[in-house]
Amino acid sequence: MGAVMADRCKIPHAFWRAIAHAGLPPAAVLRQARLPATLHLNPQALVSTEQYFALWKAIGQLAPEPGLGIALVTRSEAATHPPFLLAAFHARDYRDGLERVARFKRLCTPEQLHIAEEGAECTLTSEWPCATEPEPAVATDVTFATLLELGRRGTGQHLTPRRVEFVRTGPREEVYRDRSRPAVSRPQPRTARHADSRTYGSAGGNRSAQLDPRAGHEFVLSRVPRLGRRHPEPLAGTEFAGRCRRTDLTRTPGRRLTQTSHRSFDSLPATQRPAVEAVLQRKSRPFDWRRAQRAWRALPVPTIGRDGTNMPATAIHFERHPMKEKVWFITGASRGFGRIWTEAALARGDKVAATARQLASLDGLVERYGDAVLPLALDVTDSAQAEHVIAQAHAHFGKLDVVVNNAGYALVSAIEEGSEADVRAEFETNFFGAWRVIRAALPFLREQRHGHIVGVSSVAGIVAGPIVGFYHASKWAFEAMHESLAQEVKDFGINVTLLEPGAYATDFSSQTSLRLAAANDAYAALRARVFSSSGQIDFGDPRSTAQAVLEIVDAANPPLRLFLGTEGLPVARSAYAERLATWQAWEPFSSAAQGNSRRQDILL
Repeated sequence: MGAVMADRCKIPHAFWRAIAHAGLPPAAVLRQARLPATLHLNPQALVSTEQYFALWKAIGQLAPEPGLGIALVTRSEAATHPPFLLAAFHARDYRDGLERVARFKRLCTPEQLHIAEEGAECTLTSEWPCATEPEPAVATDVTFATLLELGRRGTGQHLTPRRVEFVRTGPREEVYRDRSRPAVSRPQPRTARHADSRTYGSAGGNRSAQLDPRAGHEFVLSRVPRLGRRHPEPLAGTEFAGRCRRTDLTRTPGRRLTQTSHRSFDSLPATQRPAVEAVLQRKSRPFDWRRAQRAWRALPVPTIGRDGTNMPATAIHFERHPMKEKVWFITGASRGFGRIWTEAALARGDKVAATARQLASLDGLVERYGDAVLPLALDVTDSAQAEHVIAQAHAHFGKLDVVVNNAGYALVSAIEEGSEADVRAEFETNFFGAWRVIRAALPFLREQRHGHIVGVSSVAGIVAGPIVGFYHASKWAFEAMHESLAQEVKDFGINVTLLEPGAYATDFSSQTSLRLAAANDAYAALRARVFSSSGQIDFGDPRSTAQAVLEIVDAANPPLRLFLGTEGLPVARSAYAERLATWQAWEPFSSAAQGNSRRQDILL
């Protein structure tokens, strides 16, 4: 339990104010990080190390300026600082302030700050025990700048670094490996000691910096010919232990880059941290930032593990090698869940074939996302049209990864009230419409040997109540079809998931999603009770479902069923407990009805 709780921390409201003031809307950052859209509105929300890193990576990707991490700290006002940092500012001396920060991080956050002094040297090491990937560059900058500001503001003195250095890797320590080229051996550098504690020492595990006088001015990506550039002064750098991270802290355009070493923490060289003023005031020659970024992303994926062993390139996710984009096909994409999930997929860089009965309702998506979205008119009750748009989407994007059946509506009717035409129309959309799309998509999914069929069911698909019995019936049939389908297509590498949302504040209860049958006065009182009870329901925020849906389609082994919201599980527990109790109570009658058993072949 302790290990689980240690991997949780709160994000103060001052953080969201700071990034908003820096020109980054919290909603945009959360969307880029694939985190719940309302996270910034909940001061009690806890995030894991993985989520925390995702947040900082999103900030780095959206940052309006290269040095945002340092600027967030240097431009902040003392009144906005969290209590632990204010306590550090009021410490007896700088050493006591650092210890207060380290104590807070040790007790309340997943990050561990280690302080080691030896003579005139002080080594600060930041460690993330629960992390599975390097700390994002912007987070590194913020930590570095925070500790520096603690000394600068606390002492009221201008801190000047003894020297600013760019550190090369040691012998045979490869920053990355190109599988198409032989490994490159590095020259053996000489060793130098750190400066005194006023320069903030190192962030590495040992206390000696690796310096190569012949390479001190060489740009980090010089092995890429068009990026090679020499500078008139060394580059500043830092290195965080535990995660094997080395980041160029100058943050000047073209150098917002990271390296990952396969060496263990103890063998990593350390580097001295420069003062914030030196980083902000340092000038460099002009650099083609966009070309540098394109070439950096084009570098091959590393295949070297931290222990020096080979590992599959797909085993680790690297920031510069984003997850392969998916192609979605979503019905009912004009509003409600369909619109929200369409926008979520597009916002993270996926492609979407979005369908709706009225093509004009998708114009906003095209204006915002351009060629990433393919708008298609689809009435799921038309078999020929379903086959045509599926084929059109596949031809346009070249594949289909996720097929979402979201179109549907509810018929409000007691069983006696419903006309045959109304009942058939509901099943034509809710059940047969989904079947038509699945049937049209399966040949493409089987041929490519992968895919994910997502059916939007409901809590109404596992329990039933009065006045909407035909809607329940369509969803029960919908669930049974998908459960059978999952068993039929698993050998083709195709996953099937049923999403079962509870009550959400969508327009599902409006006239666009409800059909009213001719009322029978005999059921007027029952109908009144059903609708009056709806005022006691807590409706969820539909936008909060987007992250869960993205996680499900990205999962290696997605579940067959997933409740969305807090309503489903309690309802299921109660309903299934009642059913089981009834079956058990009447089990003697069930057994007696078996009669004399015998084996019999089924002839087909």
